[in-house]
Amino acid sequence: MRNFIATAPVGFFPLILLTVLLFIMTGLQFVEESSTAITTDPEPTPHTADPAGYFPDDDADLGDDDEPAPGYAENIPPEDAPPGPEASDLLEVAEIEYEREGDVLHALISLDTNGTNPELGQEIEVRWSDGETTMETPSRIIVNRDIVEIEAERQGVAEGTEVEELFFERVTFDLEHDPDAMVHEDRIETRWGDFPVLNIIELDDGSARVDYAAVGRRVIYRSTMDHLGEAINFATIAYSRTQDLIPVNLQIGFSRGFVDARPDLPLPAEIQVREIAPDVLVEVD
Repeated sequence: MRNFIATAPVGFFPLILLTVLLFIMTGLQFVEESSTAITTDPEPTPHTADPAGYFPDDDADLGDDDEPAPGYAENIPPEDAPPGPEASDLLEVAEIEYEREGDVLHALISLDTNGTNPELGQEIEVRWSDGETTMETPSRIIVNRDIVEIEAERQGVAEGTEVEELFFERVTFDLEHDPDAMVHEDRIETRWGDFPVLNIIELDDGSARVDYAAVGRRVIYRSTMDHLGEAINFATIAYSRTQDLIPVNLQIGFSRGFVDARPDLPLPAEIQVREIAPDVLVEVD
């Protein structure tokens, strides 16, 4: 061994030293990576319920295989709901502007909604005087809130061809609000029918969620309940529809203050109700 050291090349000792240093650095890096890989997940942020104040998507339908909500049988049938205006009487064609470009006929239909804030479904049937039908989509251009503009187009039509009717598979619209409604523990009374209350869920922040049943095809929209001069806002925040447009799975969101007001029910309220009307036909006068 002494002979080997004595006869070793001059660069041999620095090579050994470099090898040892690399081994030590590799070990330290492994320890560092191992320690940083062992971490603790942060605690999840608790969920806070959103306050009431929005209306559900009007296109939320139940499929054929979906089960109705508990309490579906407690809905007031449409035939037992207090009578209200027909959607076809609230919508009227105010004006139609025709324009020809070559063999293409454009029609801009101005539909007067009389302030009912309608949802007109996905497509509209535009029926023409020559017996043809085109499918159009409302542009949702609101002029002074009362006008919806619908664009229709035909190609290769004879002179004098005009729009005769509009057909809507579904129209959801506002009924006149009820300033003399009442909120009870078991029902919400309005001029458009009494909505049965199925369940009340009080929340920690003083707000509440209330499961209720529909009156025919009517649901509760933006509303206000009075408690000792304090306004408590509420509105439907979730619902679905069956194939015959009966609302189910309905829930109202009440703002903060409901829990304190609940022992004093019934309380006066101003309530806006919306109705879903099927198969609405609007004729051009």
